[in-house]
Amino acid sequence: PGILWGSTTLDKIITKDIFVSNNLPIVPYVHFKKGTANLSEIESKLNYPMFVKPFNLGSSIWVSKVGNTDELKNAIEVAEHYSNEIIVEEGVNNLIELNCAVCEKDWEVITTLVEQPTTNANFLSFEEKYISTDSWAWTMSWNENKVHIPALIPENVAKDIQNMSKKIFKIFKLGWAPRIDYLYDEKNDKLYVNEINPIPGAMQMHLWDKSGL
Repeated sequence: PGILWGSTTLDKIITKDIFVSNNLPIVPYVHFKKGTANLSEIESKLNYPMFVKPFNLGSSIWVSKVGNTDELKNAIEVAEHYSNEIIVEEGVNNLIELNCAVCEKDWEVITTLVEQPTTNANFLSFEEKYISTDSWAWTMSWNENKVHIPALIPENVAKDIQNMSKKIFKIFKLGWAPRIDYLYDEKNDKLYVNEINPIPGAMQMHLWDKSGL
């Protein structure tokens, strides 16, 4: 994307504000400046488990999943080493992580099938996405044993994801071939937009290939 919108998508706080202003569903969250964390206030607004994130890093870098006050405090201290602003998000129960790539072809915005990466960990870490070479890794580099395409979700949920992805592509003027990531509560049938990957490393070629392009 262009400079303005490319920069915007790397700021998780601004991105969330734009999601909300366009009636896109996101998980409950709080954010604060470095050194101003109020643990009691965070715990009064969000339920455990929570995810602690630097506001401007991608690919799960220095993201921590926490389940109690001590873990929350430690995770915030870690995140503050890498960012001046921190986001804490409420975790999604019965979670399925989902991805959808989108682009413009012949003046029409199109999407791929919805992808469901799988993991044996608490959540997909940077190491599992890109670095580790064991059988439980390389989910973003297309290990066929670790990704379901299409995702194992109801057809109407897949359609909602594809429609949201087109909407987000247009709102953020994304260009080229970004990937939009989603969180799905399978038991309660609740879908949330997680984040935008404006320049995914592999351009999601495996997704486009599986989708017939």
